[in-house]
Amino acid sequence: MKSKGSKPSKQNRPGNFNDAPPHDLEAERNVLGAMIVDPSFIDSVVSMLRVDDFYADANGRLYRHFVEMRNEYRTADDLTLLLDRLRKSNEIEAVGGKSYISMIMEIPLACHAVHYAKIVAEKSQLRQLQVAVSSALEESRSHGATPSQVRQLLENAIGELDHQESVKLIDAHQFAMDGLAGLEKKHIPPIPTGFPKLDKILSGGFRQKNQVLLAARTRVGKTTGAVNLIRNICFQNRMPTILFSCEMTRQEIFNRALADIANVPHDRLLQPEYRSKQDLQRIVETAPIIAESPFFIDDRPGIGLSAIRATIQSAVKKHGIRVVFVDHASLVNPELPSPTAAKRDEMTAVCVELKRLAREFDIVLVLLAQVNRAGAQSPSGAKTIDDKKIRSLRPALENLKESGSLEENADVVILFHRPELLFPDEEAEQLGIVGKAEWIVAKNRQGKSGVVPMCFEGDFLRFTEEEATYPELQPMVADTTQEHQPVAAGCDNDDTEFTA
Repeated sequence: MKSKGSKPSKQNRPGNFNDAPPHDLEAERNVLGAMIVDPSFIDSVVSMLRVDDFYADANGRLYRHFVEMRNEYRTADDLTLLLDRLRKSNEIEAVGGKSYISMIMEIPLACHAVHYAKIVAEKSQLRQLQVAVSSALEESRSHGATPSQVRQLLENAIGELDHQESVKLIDAHQFAMDGLAGLEKKHIPPIPTGFPKLDKILSGGFRQKNQVLLAARTRVGKTTGAVNLIRNICFQNRMPTILFSCEMTRQEIFNRALADIANVPHDRLLQPEYRSKQDLQRIVETAPIIAESPFFIDDRPGIGLSAIRATIQSAVKKHGIRVVFVDHASLVNPELPSPTAAKRDEMTAVCVELKRLAREFDIVLVLLAQVNRAGAQSPSGAKTIDDKKIRSLRPALENLKESGSLEENADVVILFHRPELLFPDEEAEQLGIVGKAEWIVAKNRQGKSGVVPMCFEGDFLRFTEEEATYPELQPMVADTTQEHQPVAAGCDNDDTEFTA
């Protein structure tokens, strides 16, 4: 016969398992008994257990009343008050009556309350995993879920358990001691972006565990900016890096990186008949710089969150990955169970999971996203444009598509801005803004915000800081025979090479 108080609660009944779910009724009774016999253990137990952690419905009900009594009356050992509450809520029979309450008070040692609470918590976690497996199996059978969706359900369940285990209230003393110890630990420097003015605003560069959002309107150059950063971080400084390219193929990414580093115009790179001998020499000498770098690319379109997680987890262990780029947010498959989920919900799922990955694997997660065009209204027929007007045309955080989830989860937000795209070509040239660009640090949890004046060199698909010498990977003799290579107006052409 089952003992009183052994009926499982609804939350603790996983389907598709014939055997009884993991539980320990004796441990549950001993926890409750200890709370009555020695109320000094109540705070310790409450910090470890929830009502749903109890397998037996009667035990969960009693625990809920103990917690409420402790909160309302600062005590849980008043049996008269407990019985009065049970009668008023018509639960006296549901918890097994007075006889069951008397039984749980007959515990061996109340000082073992924390030990019993750990057992109850562990059994609860095992039941939650069973529920997750059962739900995943049901999804695959009844709703035709894909393997990646089933895997995502299981990973979400495991992630939630990890979160529950990590939740711990730290008192002021421990907070201070941990903080002082952290100051004495070896300092992990930020990862320089290779753009000195940007690094100055970011207090040295990108920081591990952070999610960095690169956002821009269509055609401004999100991917170009990302490839430029990869050039500096990975190809130049040899920092192991992954790019998940959901929009462009690996060939397109290679072409962009090669045009930039080899200093060969992108259109000539794509048309062999127009390449000069010097172009070919630069291409041959530059390719090894890319080939020998710790760079990895995954260009599967519509890649899912579970695949991204698995790839990062493996690459961190095998290659020591430090930086991950994802291009871009709206093209990642959130793998939500509901195929009709709202776009905002999808974006939130992507942002939250990628932020979690940044923290879990101690990496910098750089996410690309699109800025809403509604924020781009150019003044028609403008004859001149001053700095104040340029500032009014800048994108802002509120222009981010689904900005609630994008901005909230980002530690750093950098908005790319090219005002020339807001005007017809002739007007932009008359206004002197062709080739002008800005990288706007609109959000920075670790420091200040600011604007970095940039130049956009469209021929080579690259951004450079204004009045900054372009960095070289290796020195190369300048080509004096090659035909003129147009450089976007508004940028200083100091003929510095960035080649092998």
